[in-house]
Amino acid sequence: MNENQKNQRITEAVRAVLCGDADAYGIIVSEMMNKMYSKALSLCRNQAEAEDLVQETFIDGYLHLSELREYDKIEGWLMRILRNKTLNYITRTRKNESLDSLPDIADRRSPETLIISRESLRELKVRLSDLSPALRRTAELYFLYGISMEKIASAEALPLGTVKRRIYDARKKLKKENFMKDEKNIVPDGFAEALAVKIKELAEYTNTYGHTGFDSAYRNVKELIAGLSDRENVKKYTLESAAIAAAADPDRYAEEALETFRTYGNVLNASYVYTDLSYRNQDNASRLNYTAETVIPALLEYPDSPERAHALGCHYFWMAYYTKDSDSQNTAEVKKYLALASAEFAKTDLVDAMTANTVSAYKALDFLGDAGEMKYVCTTGETWLMTDDNLYFLFQPGCNYAYSPLWKYMNYITYSAGGMGDGYFFPKDKSLRAGDSESMNHRRTGESCGSRTVISTDETVITPAGTFPDCLRVRKTDNDGDSLDTWYADGIGIVKSMCVDDAFSVKVLSSYEIVGGSGYLPLAAGNRWRYETPDRPDALIERNEYVIEQIGDYHNPEALRKLGFEDCTAVSVSCLNCFSLREDWRDTTETPALRFTHASELCNEKKYPEAAEVLRSIVIANRTRESVDMALALLSVLEEKLPLDEKNWRFCPSSANVSRLEVKDGVISYGEGVYESLDIGVWGSRNPEDRIFGVKPFRYLVQLCGTLWSNKWVPGYTEERAHSWDENAKIHISVDEGGRIETPAGVFEDTIRVTADCGDCDNPEYFFYFYNNTHHGRKEFWFARGVGLVRFKCTWGKHLSTDAPLTGYHVISSGGEMLPVHIGNSWKYDEETLSRENYIARREYKVISGMNGKFLLGDHQFFTWRGSVEEYEKWKKTLV
Repeated sequence: MNENQKNQRITEAVRAVLCGDADAYGIIVSEMMNKMYSKALSLCRNQAEAEDLVQETFIDGYLHLSELREYDKIEGWLMRILRNKTLNYITRTRKNESLDSLPDIADRRSPETLIISRESLRELKVRLSDLSPALRRTAELYFLYGISMEKIASAEALPLGTVKRRIYDARKKLKKENFMKDEKNIVPDGFAEALAVKIKELAEYTNTYGHTGFDSAYRNVKELIAGLSDRENVKKYTLESAAIAAAADPDRYAEEALETFRTYGNVLNASYVYTDLSYRNQDNASRLNYTAETVIPALLEYPDSPERAHALGCHYFWMAYYTKDSDSQNTAEVKKYLALASAEFAKTDLVDAMTANTVSAYKALDFLGDAGEMKYVCTTGETWLMTDDNLYFLFQPGCNYAYSPLWKYMNYITYSAGGMGDGYFFPKDKSLRAGDSESMNHRRTGESCGSRTVISTDETVITPAGTFPDCLRVRKTDNDGDSLDTWYADGIGIVKSMCVDDAFSVKVLSSYEIVGGSGYLPLAAGNRWRYETPDRPDALIERNEYVIEQIGDYHNPEALRKLGFEDCTAVSVSCLNCFSLREDWRDTTETPALRFTHASELCNEKKYPEAAEVLRSIVIANRTRESVDMALALLSVLEEKLPLDEKNWRFCPSSANVSRLEVKDGVISYGEGVYESLDIGVWGSRNPEDRIFGVKPFRYLVQLCGTLWSNKWVPGYTEERAHSWDENAKIHISVDEGGRIETPAGVFEDTIRVTADCGDCDNPEYFFYFYNNTHHGRKEFWFARGVGLVRFKCTWGKHLSTDAPLTGYHVISSGGEMLPVHIGNSWKYDEETLSRENYIARREYKVISGMNGKFLLGDHQFFTWRGSVEEYEKWKKTLV
């Protein structure tokens, strides 16, 4: 973004704030924070005070924004406020304070003056103007500028008693005119409401500005709370701000927050903090001990209440899961904790998904006892909200009680039908006419997250549970192009669900029981639906069951109010999704899908030669052309690995995938590992190896830019997108001329560079790719006409970067394509730094087959140190 664009963005933000959009002030702060902080630090040379001064400046700027005459001069205006405040600070530290050093704008030492509304401020000035000059001078210093009585007496050379009498007289006059009701609250109608705005800003603080200055902002909020006279408001805002601080910085504020919650008897907030602290332990065995020794005893100290019962039930549930993960054979202990959870939940009528989750876990244990081998079991609970205009999907906690490659048969039916997109099951405008479409917008940000379309209202769906005419078919499509179709039968509910372009995901109703409710999704406790995969292999055992467990008041109404839901009825649903194979399945089936699953499981067990044999058997069986193509693509990677395994070469995270590539309406979409995937390596052991997570150019292009290439990408093009992994961040896409690029694969002239700037990551620690940090930083892609992507550079976190040039390619092209997608085309990239350190650190893509714009893509990550494990360990010791 150039300087003119930046200034225009700030100017528009000023107008938005003055028109009532308080959130727009965050744009002003984010654009100016670094410059303001640098200026304050250069003047006062004290980091903590510089943070405080910048915070005070932004607060005063917000409160007095209406006084700004020229919106495009806001930077200079704020700098003047900052300079005055800094000079005042310097003067005070030199113990040379005088009346001239008092700030021109009310500072945060006085909650009364900080929270006062602009309208009330003007009215107060008018009221004070009627006082005598001496009385008015003292009253203005105290009420408008927040100066203490002691400092006024010192600056004005008056006895303290005289100052107190003048303040008393002024307050008496204001009370008489009904302007001020008590000593602590000049503007009682606006104080708490304005404080709520400040707490909302605090909740968004770390997402907007990072951790710099948070401590100061939190101190500011606590000082403002101290100025409240209504004890209920003190309790409300103290609890809310403590919860925010504990979430923002648990290491610093968790204990303080827990003490606050104990003081006010708020067991639910304490439970949430304890959940976060539990997961800060490194493994489930440690989490189990922490919960048993610390969490449960602490919660039991709270008075008996429905809220305490709910909190205890949640933690007993997680103790069951921790036990199951630590000792899968200890079923009796798992059931003991589930029984404790159920007993606690039975003490309260409050609705929550965790109650339903416990029901699912009990059923899962029964299934695990009866099922065959290679099990995948997922237990979840869901909460839906019955709103005035629709049915909203709120929440789904859960966990895997057994994991295997059979997850590919999963379709979270109700989660996808409701949770995908904006969270609503049905069209917001209640239109049920075939062909009607509407944008799905994120409830909090208002930004588009896809579309919802009524495909038809009269389809007949035939299932094992019966034939259902006149079904409503709704399609949800997200911004990445993934689509889900859901069929509803009136009075029955969901009768069919299918992720478009995913054959494994089709589920149809196999049985149901409706005890009450009406419409396309009847809601009554006891309603039950079961589903099955219509074309599943004979050897596959599955159970997909959804049961409404509770309908009533949600356990945390305050959380609903923050989301904008009032007077909603909550629905909890237990969801059990289980898959396993009969123990004799290898002898009874040649189904390619199951054989691919078998190969994946063998790779998980590091039995790579056996996995290769399974892939060869798929080729020999020759059931379908597609299965043969996929098996050959995966086999080629394994066959490259096997001789290196015999040499005991040290492998890091590596994988072989068969993915989806689709070209439609000028958009090239990519779904990594959609069809098959094999893990053929282990985690690395030194930080520089983490840069391999940057050698994923296709993944980053789709996740951050929405496509592998767009014809809109010409020099000068810019775009701002919602962040795919961080709903509070933005991605800024810009396109310019990339010039000449030299790579091991050749020299490319007149390239086009696409840059995705995802914003800085505030956390200095690096986390792996499935955390947000890798999706921050800067990603640069260079494209050459007729070839495709020729270089990719990636930075994220604080200290990691990747440079992956094209090292080999084979392309059939018409000459004009910036990313030619044709059968046989292939591209290979190597991370330069790792390659120089004796690694093979490669990502390779090859278009295997396809037609009509839909292709199979073989892609793999091959990552190994060129030498044995023993040689690697010796080499690593030589590194600094």
